[in-house]
Amino acid sequence: MLSKIYPVILLPPTWANSRNNHSIQRTLFLCSAWYDASVIVGVACVLSVVLFWSFTPVLIKISLEYVDPYTLAFLRLFQGLSLIVILWRKRYGTIRRMLSFEPLILVGGAGITVNYILFIVALNYTTAGMGGLIVQIQFVTLAALAWLVLGEPFHLLKLAGILVIVVGVSLVFAQTGTTSQITKSEYVVGNGLMLVAGIGWGVYAMANKAISARRSHLEFLAPIFVIATAVSFITSLLNFQIRAPMSIFGILAIVILGTVVTGVGFLLMSAGLRRLNASLVGAIAGTTPLFNLLAARWMLNEPLTPIIFLSACVILFGILSMVQADRLCENCGSWGGRISR
Repeated sequence: MLSKIYPVILLPPTWANSRNNHSIQRTLFLCSAWYDASVIVGVACVLSVVLFWSFTPVLIKISLEYVDPYTLAFLRLFQGLSLIVILWRKRYGTIRRMLSFEPLILVGGAGITVNYILFIVALNYTTAGMGGLIVQIQFVTLAALAWLVLGEPFHLLKLAGILVIVVGVSLVFAQTGTTSQITKSEYVVGNGLMLVAGIGWGVYAMANKAISARRSHLEFLAPIFVIATAVSFITSLLNFQIRAPMSIFGILAIVILGTVVTGVGFLLMSAGLRRLNASLVGAIAGTTPLFNLLAARWMLNEPLTPIIFLSACVILFGILSMVQADRLCENCGSWGGRISR
């Protein structure tokens, strides 16, 4: 059996007949998975998204030197929507079916609108590193809504992960009151707005999960991006402001933010989810907060205090705990720590 699956691996006869045969096969299967071309492509896609997301707050901070946050939100969403329209036209030959709405589409559109606009507005007041940590409350929101609305299993390990994330986010808020460099009221406002932005993403992700059985990823993204782009256009008209003469550097930051990070990033994550286990995707994506801090320190020279670094590590541990809880749900179906509602 093993010689057919792993022709280059020769096992002693005593191993093949041992009681640990099943464990050996499982270990070899997991190891060989990394040599599967589809898995390698999937990991490369998710790692690319992590790279994009790590630099998102930095790109936003750079772009905010040239335009107001509402205009930047519109420019970002418009570029993402343009790429989606091109892909839709290529797949379906027409854009008529793009504007197909239903309650879950409206909920997802509202969530992504709140997330995209407030994420940028918040970074107008707070630092890129702190904002990137606080927005991770999105995982807590998604877990809670998936349990309350979708009836997904909710285990004690996931609850522990949620509590750990909350502690990590709380450390960021505590930092605002203990560091002389970030005691301004603007930082408190920015962190509060970032908290709401994270909740908005959780609402969007819940709607995405609920509708995924009936619509493809593109069929879900197209109408919600139309909603978000339309709302951001209105808010940009009301708050339009040019803060500095546009430079090549500013244009490049805005284009990368809208086309690469938003448009290509969504498509790469979709490709990764199709090729990898959701738990593996979550584990890889969960490292984003730490890379956010490093990118902000490197490109913006933001202070990296011990409390902020500890907050990133705590949040990362909480995310990985939630990922592990999901993996246990997938493998066992039911677990002793399950919480019913």
